[in-house]
Amino acid sequence: TLTFDNSLTLSLNPDYYVTALEFARQQDTPQKAKQVYLNTLAIYAVNDYLNELHFETDLASGDAWNPVIRPFYDVADLTIPDIGKLECRPILPDETVIKIPQQGTENLIAYIGVQFQENLKEVALLGYYKTSKLDQNQPEIPINNLQPIDGLIDVLFTLKQGIVKINSEPQIRQKFEYNQVCL
Repeated sequence: TLTFDNSLTLSLNPDYYVTALEFARQQDTPQKAKQVYLNTLAIYAVNDYLNELHFETDLASGDAWNPVIRPFYDVADLTIPDIGKLECRPILPDETVIKIPQQGTENLIAYIGVQFQENLKEVALLGYYKTSKLDQNQPEIPINNLQPIDGLIDVLFTLKQGIVKINSEPQIRQKFEYNQVCL
């Protein structure tokens, strides 16, 4: 279910809970299990959104899918091949900020706010926040500072076309042409 306004509401596929539970059961503490469970569902939500718009993603290459990395770090990354990563941050219903993990993520484009409903069956993609605007020591992002989620596609198109602005340093990628854009 896609509804466009300032946020986007998505229903989660029941199969996603199986994977999230499997990843959660591999953790040593209930707190870490909950974190991994919510991170996994948040990644799936953003992945569904991008796939609905015919944008290529690679779930398996993210650190969140790596069983060696997952127990030690708070990762919720989704890889966009040849472009970079999105950090899909879960937000519970009563929270008003996105918590930024202490570890950095290489090639991170933006943080995506994924707010869970009480029953965890639906999520709202609240928006995105470009990493280039993030203060290095900033521990959280207020959700009212997020840009509308539909603007994320413009950011990804710009990156796909070859004008890369990850971490506020512009770079040109020669191997991408305008006609290679997915949509």
